[in-house]
Order: sequence, then C-alpha cells, then structure tokens
Amino acid sequence: MPLPKFTNVRRNEIAYLLLKQQIREKGIRNLNGNDLRREAGGLSKKTGVKMDEMTIFITELFQNLLGEALQGLNGD
Repeated sequence: MPLPKFTNVRRNEIAYLLLKQQIREKGIRNLNGNDLRREAGGLSKKTGVKMDEMTIFITELFQNLLGEALQGLNGD
C-alpha cells in the first residue's frame, strides 16, 4: 500500500505537533534568555533558518506551550 502524500502545510503542522509533544514530555531545562538566544543562534546556523525567524518561532512555540499549561493549571 503506497504511503499518502502530504502537502507542505500538513507536513509542517505534523512536525510542529510532534515538536510540541516532545517538549511536553521532556520539558524545558533552561529558561535563561541569554542561553535560549545562544541555542537559537546555534539552531539557526545548523538549520539555515534566519535568526529572526528562529526567534519568532521559538517565542510563539513557548507562548503556546505556556498558555496550554496555564489553562490546565486553571482548570479551563
């Protein structure tokens, strides 16, 4: 049986969900802003993603995860 073909949009959605789940399971060890920036810079170089895009992506990802965690805390 051939594997289904995904659009780039769907592939990106799945990758984002997998990344969020990985972070939920393993947690975030360090929330020091300087360390996060340094790590983002390293990831930017390794992946070829521009630093400003990497920063925006990480910021949105963390805000999303924190929002979900706070909803759970508040029983929403």
